[in-house]
Amino acid sequence: MLLVHAQDDQSGFVSIDYGLPEGSSYIEKTTFVKYISDANYIDSGENKNPEFERHLGANFWELVKLENATTANRHKELIHVPRWNYIHICLVNTGFGVPFISSIELRVLQCIL
Repeated sequence: MLLVHAQDDQSGFVSIDYGLPEGSSYIEKTTFVKYISDANYIDSGENKNPEFERHLGANFWELVKLENATTANRHKELIHVPRWNYIHICLVNTGFGVPFISSIELRVLQCIL
């Protein structure tokens, strides 16, 4: 069994919505996480939906290419059977923006023999 600790208190955390207009914020309806604009965290003056690779351990998982805000709101699912009691999720910067993951959910699947 893999135990993951969740934290309801958001103090000390910054949740960023990439491309949200400067000075804007909102609270997501299902998670109650408050998101703010990325305007204070970019220095190029440009908002980009980036392109980067995700790897599970050393193995390539997928190329993420976000061309606009619509494609940024997406979910990916993966079934993975780890060999150890931990996993490594790696983001590879390919030079086209800053890689990010907005959330990760790990769930135990029931084994039926």
